[in-house]
Amino acid sequence: MMGFAVLALLSIGTARSAIAKSPFIPAQGSTSPENGDLNPYGLAIVPHGFPKGTLQQGQLLVSNFNNSQAAGNVQGEGSTIVTMDPQTAQPAGVFFQGTSPIGFTNALGIVKEGFVFAGSVFTTSASSPAENGGLLVIDHRGDLVKTIMTGTNGPWGLAIHDHGDDHGAGALLFVSNVLDGTVTRIRVSFNGGVDTVGPPTTIASGYAFGPDAAGLVVGPAGLVYDAKRDVLYVASEDDNEIFAVADASDVSSSVGKGTSVFADATHLHGPLGLMIAPNGHFVTANADPAAHVDPSQPSELVEFTADGHFVRQFSAENNFRPKTLNPAAMDVLRRHPWRGNVRELKNTIERLLIMVEGDEIAPDDLADVLRRPPEGSSAAASEPAASLQDFKAGAERQFLVQKLREHKWNISATANAIGTPRSNLYKKLEQYQITQEKDG
Repeated sequence: MMGFAVLALLSIGTARSAIAKSPFIPAQGSTSPENGDLNPYGLAIVPHGFPKGTLQQGQLLVSNFNNSQAAGNVQGEGSTIVTMDPQTAQPAGVFFQGTSPIGFTNALGIVKEGFVFAGSVFTTSASSPAENGGLLVIDHRGDLVKTIMTGTNGPWGLAIHDHGDDHGAGALLFVSNVLDGTVTRIRVSFNGGVDTVGPPTTIASGYAFGPDAAGLVVGPAGLVYDAKRDVLYVASEDDNEIFAVADASDVSSSVGKGTSVFADATHLHGPLGLMIAPNGHFVTANADPAAHVDPSQPSELVEFTADGHFVRQFSAENNFRPKTLNPAAMDVLRRHPWRGNVRELKNTIERLLIMVEGDEIAPDDLADVLRRPPEGSSAAASEPAASLQDFKAGAERQFLVQKLREHKWNISATANAIGTPRSNLYKKLEQYQITQEKDG
């Protein structure tokens, strides 16, 4: 949201003509397909050299863990993998749609030989336990080829060492299993299809795992493989740590959890996703499971160095769509007397991002935000927010109460209307102490 405020400030101060360059601010779009599946978990990029078919080089694949809002938004019942245009963040279609329940997880990967591997942890109802659905193998046309069950027990994360430049050489699959706290290595070959080679090997074990009130299950999750050093990095949610497993391609038995490389209870809150950034640092995405959630630090991306030093974090909690100011609204902002200068403008943009439901901010949307109370009134004399964080919290609380009233305090309907999971809405109700008795 800070970036949007800066953008608006620059627009007010400078008249700029449109130029044909790539946008700097990342695009955002919906990953929910026509059947309404929600809660995107897995993300993979179609590599160079992938066979022509349904997918194109550079496209994003996104897998969904939950079913639709109409079906209950139940974890472990999503059945779709969608394609996205990385430039526009717009959906390009459904790559695969199976028969629910599947519950596609964070375990999603692609090999140049033309196959997609997707982990499944499914449920049969909102109250049923998580079950192992194995590792689905889908070809470049979007057809299910087989399901690998041996060596999987709730595939929650996946890293692939693809020998794709050597045609038919195969690949190593590293799978984190959330239902037993292990990591297994599976060798596969490609000779017109996908075949496992030999028995799977458990290379790491002993990670904390179990059911979770917010995230269904927790355990070893995101994986990153450093082929040059032959090290597999493991993000373990319930241990709240990142581990390194040495000699991952060759070790013949479990080495336990491996070596802890990052343990920071201040910034880690159930690390789920894991990647290596272009600068060589690691980035993990916090899942905020019930045992490790911190309401004051929701849904962070945490950056840290390979030797375990914290760099910075970014909260992706609000997940607001980008909004544009139409010309008339821009003119209103230009003419407004900004007595608080840049800080007042920034606060105004923050409030607009929270309060405006559509994708475009119009003059009517500015009326309440820019209206000043009469001099000498009790409103004018009231104490302003002490900080930007206090201001944002007050505006967000007001917004949530308004939406809950509109939907007669129906949690599912409200969560769907504002585009957030029910679990996140429950966290907000607790954080801001919102109750129907007090705020209804």
